[in-house]
Amino acid sequence: MANRLNVSVRLPINWPRLRHVFLVVALLVSASCAGLFQRIYSAEAIEAWVVDKKTGKPLEGVIVVAHWKLMRGTVGGRVPAGTMMLLETVTDVNGRFSFPAWGPLETASEGFLDHEDPLLILFAPGHRRLVLRNHWETKADDKPSKRKSQWSGKTIKLAPFEGPIKEYADDVADQSRYTASELDWYNDLYTNCNIDKTPFLAEAFDRENRAMEARGLRRGGFVLDRFSPERLRKCRFDARGSDGR
Repeated sequence: MANRLNVSVRLPINWPRLRHVFLVVALLVSASCAGLFQRIYSAEAIEAWVVDKKTGKPLEGVIVVAHWKLMRGTVGGRVPAGTMMLLETVTDVNGRFSFPAWGPLETASEGFLDHEDPLLILFAPGHRRLVLRNHWETKADDKPSKRKSQWSGKTIKLAPFEGPIKEYADDVADQSRYTASELDWYNDLYTNCNIDKTPFLAEAFDRENRAMEARGLRRGGFVLDRFSPERLRKCRFDARGSDGR
């Protein structure tokens, strides 16, 4: 039997063309995944009233922030993934505050809104900061696209600070740092500019911490001096000064 002749033919590889094909495929996969991750959300309007916890009287001038914070899942658990919406207002003479409805809006990242949003932060000088979250009993994958606050339509009690001035200084310093972290004041200067969206709260903490530092009571709280003028201009932040609003 005649021996078979094995002939191996190697065709030349066009590497530039092959790289182009790989790039196109990668872009298509990326666009497809982005479409899977994007979500559309909206929120109902919020209206509530704030009173002094001790006297029961309406509190005027309380700063209220509503934060719809995006989260994303990782192997180690949920981590923040940016801000969906951030609004700020101040209570009127009757202690009333409100936020308008918004949306529908599409997320700009792979993040999702959890069942605890919106986070409400309330602060007034001489009072303890109050943080309110939703506590819906929902399944992990049951996150409706239209959001609402459990605190809408309710009366919220804000506790006056009772204790030595040194304890108040420590409390304001600590709470201002927690708030700066929660609202991404430090991390978002070049992206969402969250500090520019909450000027009343940033200025209130700045004034209180400066006053405490001037009396030698506490250092290390949030103050606007920690940001350079150049960084603040990136977000067009315009401090209103000690005369407040």
